[in-house]
Amino acid sequence: MVTSAYQRETITVVAKTYPECSQKYGCLVCTAGINSQGEWRRLYPIPWALFWSVKANAHAKGFQKFDVISLPIRRKTQDSRHESYYLNPHTVEDELHIVEHMKEWERRRAFLSLYLDPDLETLWDSQRSLGLIKPRMIQDFLQKDRTRLEPGEELTIEKIEEAQQGVLFDVESELVQQSRTSPDPLPWIGYKFLCEGTDCRGHEMMCIDWEIQQLFRRYRNRGPEGFQKVKDRAMSWMNQREVYFVVGTTWRFKTWLIIGVFYPPKEPERKQQTEETLRLF
Repeated sequence: MVTSAYQRETITVVAKTYPECSQKYGCLVCTAGINSQGEWRRLYPIPWALFWSVKANAHAKGFQKFDVISLPIRRKTQDSRHESYYLNPHTVEDELHIVEHMKEWERRRAFLSLYLDPDLETLWDSQRSLGLIKPRMIQDFLQKDRTRLEPGEELTIEKIEEAQQGVLFDVESELVQQSRTSPDPLPWIGYKFLCEGTDCRGHEMMCIDWEIQQLFRRYRNRGPEGFQKVKDRAMSWMNQREVYFVVGTTWRFKTWLIIGVFYPPKEPERKQQTEETLRLF
């Protein structure tokens, strides 16, 4: 049941991060989306098991990018990022409604085009903590040692725990208990790119998008050859498409991360696909 502290909102999900774990709260997922009023929302904490338990349990409910969902949320007052909203991890399975799935590339593109930021530098000046940018050029896909405290690498387990203060699971639901089964640790992998800013000198950002991290996980034990396969997909293949990054900040240090990747076909490919489809009829 939705209490007065919560308000139900309809949100189009545009980013879903790979799970991060803490000893206190188990493994959690951060999801970003845009509500029906055009406002960005960061939804947290979502138990990891909400997604992986779907395969094992026909009654479990999860959601994916470009699902339009409805659920009760409330403002996270302990988080200075005004886009951050809290949901109840114990009741989310019962309270979550999937309105529809936005399947078509063109519909997704049309939706996101309404919220595209001119460049990363402009987004920084906006005081927002979530946004959407279109890289002018993807220069490299990198893997780094995450233990080094360099710019863009502050997202450690300890800081995730600090970000979760106030999210206390006194009586754990089954979903939260299941989320204590840990996924593989989150490595530092990410993009070096130029944004559309006139004076852009380049950016290096850790990418915690669920799909990119899962791709890395699939090939992580194959050494340099395995990482090259990941790089070919995450960079070379992406450069053949029209790429957008959903970006957001960490809680404490406001470091920017890529939290979602959107990669529709380029215009000539879309026209060719349409012409080929018409010829079939």
